[in-house]
Amino acid sequence: MSVGTGRIRSFARLIAGCFFLCVLALAGTNDWRLQLNHAIATQRAGDLTQARVEFEGTVALARKTGDDSAAPGTALEYLANFYDDIGDFGQAKLTLNKCLSVWQQLLGSNNIALARIVRRMASVYIERGELMRAVKLDLPHWIERVQNEAPQSDDLIGLLNASASLESALHHFAGSVELHRKTLDLIEARGGNDAAEAIELNNFGIVYIREGNFDEAVSVLSRALDLWRDSAQPRDVGTLAMICQNLAEAFTKAGRFSEAEKVLESVRVSALHAYGADTPRMAGFLLVQAELLRAEKHAAEAKKLTRQVKTIMARYAQSDPSRGVVDVSAFVGQ
Repeated sequence: MSVGTGRIRSFARLIAGCFFLCVLALAGTNDWRLQLNHAIATQRAGDLTQARVEFEGTVALARKTGDDSAAPGTALEYLANFYDDIGDFGQAKLTLNKCLSVWQQLLGSNNIALARIVRRMASVYIERGELMRAVKLDLPHWIERVQNEAPQSDDLIGLLNASASLESALHHFAGSVELHRKTLDLIEARGGNDAAEAIELNNFGIVYIREGNFDEAVSVLSRALDLWRDSAQPRDVGTLAMICQNLAEAFTKAGRFSEAEKVLESVRVSALHAYGADTPRMAGFLLVQAELLRAEKHAAEAKKLTRQVKTIMARYAQSDPSRGVVDVSAFVGQ
């Protein structure tokens, strides 16, 4: 598994805006909201360094609204989204733990609304390779609770997706496929949503890549790409880059090198805009390029990219000492 490089796409970005609107009336003064809107705009403009400062500043402002306000929890969720978007899963994990503490204080430790944070934490654990931590979250229990207590909640789709991704990471491929199909059926039963279906198919495609069924992966990921381009989410270039990255990997492993090149080239600018030049997300993108170059017998160029990836990941590991330096050799080759 490409730990730390971010192949999975969560539903957090898709539903965060809806949740934000729901808590505005409960969240106190306007200052933190204005800062949050500016941070979101800054990230969309591609200035990730400044966006990080502004998201962190939003949390500081939100904390001033008081212990009984929803503002700190909401601001922390958006900060976790940002860390997830750039692939800094160590900081995303830390932020989500703080966020969980805030919401538990406001809502109680067993409130069904915590399902949203639980499935977010599961996705981060999976990205970090902390699979047993994800297992201990007991996603099947949360799925059952949401089905019984809030069956129309978007969290049900997110929980099913996270559970499917966990099964895939554990190499329980049959169970993962079943959960992904169940999620797609649920999306269709709710009237269909191109963006949600595209994200689900992207993660479904990863199952086939891990399983070694590269032709099926190409088929599923191509469908995901078509749906995303047809969806109402064109500004989210990060998801576009993620789908193309996974599709290019599938093309490469299927021996369809020219198609992999075409896909990577089509999204290169979008990936740089969404990920930045030196983040773990960009490291994942560079790894796919390196794999393609190696398959095409361009060993020197592939080695250069691999060194760049190691440099990026080592720098992020310094702020996440529990993880240590990521050994990329297992998934980029020697």
